[in-house]
Amino acid sequence: MQSRPSWWLIAFALVFGAIGVWQLVARLAPERAPQPPLESTEPIAAATPDSARRPLDEPRAAKAAQDAGGTPAASLAASGGASLADELARLNNEAVRHLEVGELEPAVEKLERCVEGDPKRDVFRANLAEALARHARVLHDEKLLLVPAIHKLERAVELAPERKELAELLARWHKERADQLSFWHDQSPHFDLSYAGERTDLLDAGPRLIDALEAAYDEFRERFGVDFAGNGRPLVQVVLYRRDEYRARTGLGDWSSGAFDGVVRLPIEQLALELPGLRGVLRHELAHAFAKAVGGGKVPGWLNEGVAQWVEGRGEAELDWARRTARGQTRIGIEKLRGTLSAWEDKATIGSAYVQSLSLVLALEREFGERFVYELVSACGRGEDPELVVERMAGRRLDEFEF
Repeated sequence: MQSRPSWWLIAFALVFGAIGVWQLVARLAPERAPQPPLESTEPIAAATPDSARRPLDEPRAAKAAQDAGGTPAASLAASGGASLADELARLNNEAVRHLEVGELEPAVEKLERCVEGDPKRDVFRANLAEALARHARVLHDEKLLLVPAIHKLERAVELAPERKELAELLARWHKERADQLSFWHDQSPHFDLSYAGERTDLLDAGPRLIDALEAAYDEFRERFGVDFAGNGRPLVQVVLYRRDEYRARTGLGDWSSGAFDGVVRLPIEQLALELPGLRGVLRHELAHAFAKAVGGGKVPGWLNEGVAQWVEGRGEAELDWARRTARGQTRIGIEKLRGTLSAWEDKATIGSAYVQSLSLVLALEREFGERFVYELVSACGRGEDPELVVERMAGRRLDEFEF
């Protein structure tokens, strides 16, 4: 989840909410694998990027290295010839490979067969729960299909009741579904803006917010080079909450002025006081939606947050402040800025990460022009490494650029 704090909160380095990174599921291979041999005979768990923490609502990889009895999973296959255990292990390993490249539907189908073949095997249940959780997140975040996402996540919770974060996420999605049914909706060509019907202050402001969103969409469509909502495609969902409701839906604290997790979510308590700052918040969160549409989930943290801050519409004086602040800070290694910036624990470092990410984007724009920055986001969607793209263009590494 990308979260947009107020500018002064960045300045004072308060903590941000985020999306963590998923670990991949451990690989299972039988002691005597069928021909052709499997890639590995030992369970393998993918490494988690440095300095990353998984937030409460982010599905994690199932731990599949051992069965409930503590025996390594790779040693549990039948000792002679092809068997049901060999076939299930083969299906499991194929499913893991599907998961590694984001092929969720075949992964779920094969792991369902594994659980059906050996329902007591913990590794199969754990891996199926993980595959279902990932599929549910795609349905929820990218396709905006809440009801099917809930059904997938319910099955995951049933398989892995020990994963409390999945149960908590499911409870939030049930609340979101209740909101969908009870909230008032204002729609436009690209947006569905919803809020509690008793919020008469929002009834009057809805058209103005829609107008601001549509204006930003038209601008960003040209900047990012993509038109991804409306015209038969899902609308961008924007939901307005009271502060306590926002906290319950997102898990974010009072420091957060907006979040994007596939849906733009904003806390609004006193509209008359908050309205002047809403334009920047809306633009920030909508920029995350465009970055996801163009770059998928592959846009590194420094580029994602740097661009979102850059397009908020801040004045040159504020951008100059960011540059000066970044120059006076201890520089954070680019390898740390690749992940989710707000997943770190140290508040001061988080604040520095946001300011330095913005300053990196400003440095790239200064040297190569505005169009180059958006092309970097597009490169992520094509599977290219934006840091290598910069290095090829400039002849030097990204962390060698001056703020």
